[in-house]
Amino acid sequence: MAIGFIEGQDYRILKICGDEITFESDEQIEDVDVLEVSLFNLTRSEYQAFRFTDCELLQLKQREFSCTYTLKVDIGQHEDFPYYSGILRQLAEFPQTASGQVQSRLGSLDFLRNTQMYDYEKDSDFHESYELQLAEWFGPASRTTIESGRHSRDDYELALAINNTRLYKQVAQYGYKALMQSELERLGLDKHWLVSQPLTRVYIGNDYCPHLCPDEEILCVLLAEALSAELDVTIVLPSLTEAQLEPVQRLLDNLNEWCSSAGKTVEVTVNDWSLFLLLEPYRQTITPVLGKLLNKIKKDPRTQLMFGYERHKEKMQENNVSAPHYSAFLNKWGITRFEFEAHGTSNRIPEGTHSLHFPYYQINTSAFCPLYAECVHFNIYKQKLVEHCPQFCGELCKLYPKHVNMIGRGNSVFGFDGTLLTEPDVLDQYVANGIDRLVFSVE
Repeated sequence: MAIGFIEGQDYRILKICGDEITFESDEQIEDVDVLEVSLFNLTRSEYQAFRFTDCELLQLKQREFSCTYTLKVDIGQHEDFPYYSGILRQLAEFPQTASGQVQSRLGSLDFLRNTQMYDYEKDSDFHESYELQLAEWFGPASRTTIESGRHSRDDYELALAINNTRLYKQVAQYGYKALMQSELERLGLDKHWLVSQPLTRVYIGNDYCPHLCPDEEILCVLLAEALSAELDVTIVLPSLTEAQLEPVQRLLDNLNEWCSSAGKTVEVTVNDWSLFLLLEPYRQTITPVLGKLLNKIKKDPRTQLMFGYERHKEKMQENNVSAPHYSAFLNKWGITRFEFEAHGTSNRIPEGTHSLHFPYYQINTSAFCPLYAECVHFNIYKQKLVEHCPQFCGELCKLYPKHVNMIGRGNSVFGFDGTLLTEPDVLDQYVANGIDRLVFSVE
């Protein structure tokens, strides 16, 4: 939170005490006459620069791999420097105690007196079961019926995400629309206005884990069911390892043949840069779309508690797809549709027509699987690349404190955002800005 600069080169600040500043350098500096110090201004949530001239060298210590300098500066050149440096010193001197104790001391500081802090006391309050967690999440939405919400509308299409083995088997047995109805009834959403639209598309596969994608046999069944139900198809592929490139190539060949024989085209989500080249020969039958893992944006239920969120929240609504040169690069590869997620902070939607996934959003994903490590080795830290997966995530999940609205499944952590289910105006804003497809995930 404090950085020193000498002639444009940055240095590590070790200590600020009154008019004395100590910093570290990896090599000896011949002349230190001018020092610029940037301090993080917690009130404005940005760095503030202070330039000191005529600095006096008080001490130089040579260590084995670095040198430390202590300079005396004229703090009269900047009247507010002692105030901001004092704040940072108070933070640096906080003991490494329990989070709740640190929060209590932070709340006593003047500049944070009116700042909403993370409520550590709520971290000990968990639901007793996954079912109770779902009841709290979907409870408010389940009381919103077609009549009390909005009537059917035709300015977006509704898609259903089928992303695990349980759902694949149910589709093979009952079909997509029967599955959709039973899952909505399970969640208490069968009369909700948002998902009362006719189902027009299915997403088949998993963005995060290759072991949760359907094998060739079940995929053929799922495609046949989609064709029979007159549903469009988006195939979801995760990030890939070298060993998975050959099976994916075979999958794309089979998809191409199916599209040619059925007279259909399908979409494939791109969550790995290698897919750009793999999809190139199939432009006539397969349309690539930008997957959620490559449409990166900061997603965290605690984001709104960050210092300076209100001041900078508009910037946090943007990501790389907002940059014209990046969108042009994606267009070059035939990608014009981007997959977004509802995640508590509004998304800045770029020009074009795009998709919005709800009510779950991905927070982080690992190439390794913490759940597998915990179940097999009884140690979450003994993680490795899983080759043969027994799919523990089909029966087990990790619960988090109630107030953060998170759940852990397999190699990923997800958040829950029920805004679209309870606030119709949010959908109006998204549709007006380019969202023409809503993708509903039941898990």
